[in-house]
Amino acid sequence: PMSYTAASSSLFLVFQTDSSVTGPGFSATFSCAVGQGESTCVAGNTIEQFGVINIQDYVNDLDCSWTLTCSTGTPNLAFETFDTEANFDFMYLYDGTDDTGDALVEGLSGVGHTPMVYSSNTGASMYLRFYTDATVVAPGFLATFSCPVLDATDRAVPESSCRVGNTID
Repeated sequence: PMSYTAASSSLFLVFQTDSSVTGPGFSATFSCAVGQGESTCVAGNTIEQFGVINIQDYVNDLDCSWTLTCSTGTPNLAFETFDTEANFDFMYLYDGTDDTGDALVEGLSGVGHTPMVYSSNTGASMYLRFYTDATVVAPGFLATFSCPVLDATDRAVPESSCRVGNTID
């Protein structure tokens, strides 16, 4: 496996092909690393098509949210790890773009729930909210958002997001 770390807060990737032979391609993931006790967790984050939500060693008094939107495919959120302060720091997940949609997960906390995979039942968006209290923290969670497209046999296959000018925030 190859790994690259940007020297700044941005990374620009170019994939260029010629006009002849093709190959199997590649798969890549990205994440924004934060140090222990720090968090980039704020309200109103938006992720389109693909992204990683990495909240590790979070701090107290967080109230953050993400709107996860697919232009094609169905929103899919897969948690690789999940460990929050039981009964005090909670994760909520809703169909749609805010907390008025149908609840997919309502008030999940603690440890031992993974692997967890959630998909939208009704549309092109899901809304994730993470709320912590004023005391005690835990390791946090790592989740990957994607927009798989179903093929004719209803198996999930990833959609290529190879377009000029993609921006992943």
